[in-house]
Amino acid sequence: MSVVLHEKIQDVREELVFKTAVDMAGLFSEPPIDPLFFFGIYGLRVEDYDFIDSQNIEAVTIAHADGYITLVNPMFREKFPRRYRATLAHELGHIVLGHFSMFSGQEQPGDFPEDTKKILEREAWEFAGELLVPGFMLKREKTLDLKKLTDTFQVTKSTMEWRLQKNGLIFSDFPEENFWEK
Repeated sequence: MSVVLHEKIQDVREELVFKTAVDMAGLFSEPPIDPLFFFGIYGLRVEDYDFIDSQNIEAVTIAHADGYITLVNPMFREKFPRRYRATLAHELGHIVLGHFSMFSGQEQPGDFPEDTKKILEREAWEFAGELLVPGFMLKREKTLDLKKLTDTFQVTKSTMEWRLQKNGLIFSDFPEENFWEK
């Protein structure tokens, strides 16, 4: 695939991520936005699951014949509720952006080549950020007080710093390209 075509596809995907998240966030008049609301209206299941082999797994979404199920590590919900919200929004992103239906239908996103997985993960984190801290709501807050903003939107400090930078409200050397890997 040519570099130009790849860049055009990437631009289209970025617009899809942004538009989907903004449209969904628009159902709320003010923050915080509850990702579980969307799981409910789409009829998606969220269940606790003890990841015995890896306590570092926050959540995983599985496609099956009846739809999707997102399995979440209850430890993350209890110990890190703001990170849990971001993880739910991220998993929701995989679903609404069509990551499970992009290829053969036989594959789970985890089965894709590493470069494809990286793109899909970035899209899901971009979606989560825009859903939880939509630019139109962030700009209405008329403050850059990090504590106030993180409390209002119920997100982590790193998420808020990233969203402030992404919306051109602060300029820093915050490593945006690595945010979604955290």
